Amino acid sequence: MVQGFINYAISNPRNVSESDIKCLCKRCKNKKFLDSDIVTMYLLKKGSLSNTCVGMHTKNHIFLTRP
Repeated sequence: MVQGFINYAISNPRNVSESDIKCLCKRCKNKKFLDSDIVTMYLLKKGSLSNTCVGMHTKNHIFLTRP
């Protein structure tokens, strides 16, 4: 599920800055742009803001939600 979020984030230009994507872990709170490998590690170790799994996009943010 995390990889699905990473793929979605990479494909959405609003979430990409140069080669980095927004990190949705509890520490970064969708404010920092980081390398996708680091975002993957953070989500797996720290959990997401909503502590869930699948990507969903709203106007300004990506949130992870359970299926």
